Amino acid sequence: MISPGLSVIDVSEDVRQTLLLALPFKRVCREQCKGLCPHCGKNLNEAPCGCTESTDDSRWEKLKDLKFSKNDEA
Repeated sequence: MISPGLSVIDVSEDVRQTLLLALPFKRVCREQCKGLCPHCGKNLNEAPCGCTESTDDSRWEKLKDLKFSKNDEA
């Protein structure tokens, strides 16, 4: 029971977020595990999958055009 006049600070959300951040970003069965290909699902421990990792994202094309046109003006 809390005595009158004492304040209570709820830290449950802070604790939850700290625990979530402490979890591994990528779940693997062991430290040496390479995991699965996010595109085709092939087990990367057995062999490379052959998928090409494309870092291009069409959603950013307009920003790339803007960046390049600004550099051309300078």
